Amino acid sequence: MSMKIIMLLLTLGTDGSTHVSFGETESLEACAARLEQVKPVLEKAGIGIIETRCAPSDIEVSKYDRNAPKDAPRYDYRVVLKADGFEAAPVGADGCTPAESDAGKVFCASSQQQPLGATAGK
Repeated sequence: MSMKIIMLLLTLGTDGSTHVSFGETESLEACAARLEQVKPVLEKAGIGIIETRCAPSDIEVSKYDRNAPKDAPRYDYRVVLKADGFEAAPVGADGCTPAESDAGKVFCASSQQQPLGATAGK
């Protein structure tokens, strides 16, 4: 599976839950520029930003739909922040509970973006 440059957005939902969004970009520069456009919009809307990253990743998810209904299905992911990027993978029925020692580095987050391809089978 080939690596793509992925924009990662970890945000805080109004209910206190962690949400994650992914966006494929053409380059690290394009990703950084996109983040500079998106961050003020989220902040103006009162959405808390936990972390943003631009990094190579092999994750495959459905395209983000900003018009998705509030009751759209959600999918759970385990996101690990690293000095040089991140790792993200869907979690199964067992769920995701980061250890206390992983606080600030490992997040269990939900997304309206469905896992696709090889990512779906993880």
